[in-house]
Amino acid sequence: MATSHHAEHGVFVDKDGVPHYNGDPFLGEEWAERAILGLGSCLTKETQKAYPLRLKNALSGRAWTMCHKKDDISAVKLAAGAAVEDGPMDTTLMLISVVRKTCEKAAPLKKREAFEEF
Repeated sequence: MATSHHAEHGVFVDKDGVPHYNGDPFLGEEWAERAILGLGSCLTKETQKAYPLRLKNALSGRAWTMCHKKDDISAVKLAAGAAVEDGPMDTTLMLISVVRKTCEKAAPLKKREAFEEF
């Protein structure tokens, strides 16, 4: 079966340790793992608090289109959730869950497209 260009190369992680995700359902698990690792690499409380917003900002393509207007991961809610104790981890996990569930709904369509390209 044909794979997408991104699936062949994996998830891009920028110099600040934030993984970028385009919504490719084949890369959802890798993105989620790298997102949690990225939060763990934040050295200060301030960078930890900013991480969920930076993670959402690193969405592109299908992930951005399908998720950027979702109320439960709005910028205001992400910032508020990350500001409380244990908030950055809980907020990051919630963001990952919403994005993956939303993008994985597209998986059957993506598989059909890949089959048709093959």
